[in-house]
Amino acid sequence: SVAGAPDELRLLPPDSAVVAYADVRAVMVSEVRQRILQMLPAQGTGQQEFENQTGIKIDTDVDRVVAGLAPVPGGTADAMSGVALIRGRFNETKIEALMRSHGARVEDYKGTRVISADVHGTHGANSLSVAFVEPGLAAVGGSELVREADDLRAGGDNVTNNQDVMNFVKGFDGNDA
Repeated sequence: SVAGAPDELRLLPPDSAVVAYADVRAVMVSEVRQRILQMLPAQGTGQQEFENQTGIKIDTDVDRVVAGLAPVPGGTADAMSGVALIRGRFNETKIEALMRSHGARVEDYKGTRVISADVHGTHGANSLSVAFVEPGLAAVGGSELVREADDLRAGGDNVTNNQDVMNFVKGFDGNDA
């Protein structure tokens, strides 16, 4: 890993074209968020419904998110897929049951359970998948990138070896690593 950068970067493919990071915990307790909440009208039931269905309370259960976009293997030159690596506390059983109730299927991928759902007519490699690749770390996104994130846990060429992307990350964050 790169000093000062989130460890989850090691799970993004080397050809990632876009990398994003959010310290969700810091955002949730920030003064700016508190001010925005005071200015907004009363919130609807969306966040509560999400919590009821998934068991995830975003304010306290999600610590950070690292996301990336990368070319779809075997796809057209402009075909991109995304993956979000979400660090936090999750009720894996509840999330799997929810996805299964909506038609998702579960497969074993090299010892990791991958839950996949077809979205808007996609199937197979381009479906939406969720895998809990480490305790407290969920990979959510295109099925190929979720599997690749799982593969990269063991090491290998990842986005931290992409000097163009990492120079941007270092320049943006002020890291000298």
